[in-house]
Amino acid sequence: GQLYKRGIGAKLTIADVLAEVLSKSDNTARNMLFRVVTTEEIVDVYDYLGIPKDFGQEPTISAKNYSSILRSLYFSSYLNPQNSNAVLDLLTRSEFSDKLAAGVPGSMPVAHKIGVRDGRDGEADVFTDCGIIYGPKRPYLLCLMAEMPEDKAQMIMKSVSGDVYEYVSQLDSPK
Repeated sequence: GQLYKRGIGAKLTIADVLAEVLSKSDNTARNMLFRVVTTEEIVDVYDYLGIPKDFGQEPTISAKNYSSILRSLYFSSYLNPQNSNAVLDLLTRSEFSDKLAAGVPGSMPVAHKIGVRDGRDGEADVFTDCGIIYGPKRPYLLCLMAEMPEDKAQMIMKSVSGDVYEYVSQLDSPK
């Protein structure tokens, strides 16, 4: 992200910081949020969503965990509807359109969050993109993770996203 360029002492609202985290995946903004959110608040969210708590090491979020987060936002089951919709709106403004969003028509809203875990000990990096695609007949959730070079991950995620979009688009509208 670019937030670090504002320099020490820059004044930002929580809404500004959330926008940086959710639409730009800015890690400086993420670190700022972790300074104001208590461990108890994080534990409460993790417990509610069934996410394992490994606070001694860098958190690992699975595709299932990402799905729980997105379902909770979609159904406003943890946050109230206004806040859930605000988060989903920020996620639709993601600056990253080379994976999930690349597989659907450009006008299709996709509320998604990308992630990258740097490879360790000779392992490849892991690229993720998880989101809600607001298809013409029904929304659906898709979460993809790939441990490979980024250009290959982009190509595969775009292809899978396109195939899933094509399949879901052919289904009848929910009754």
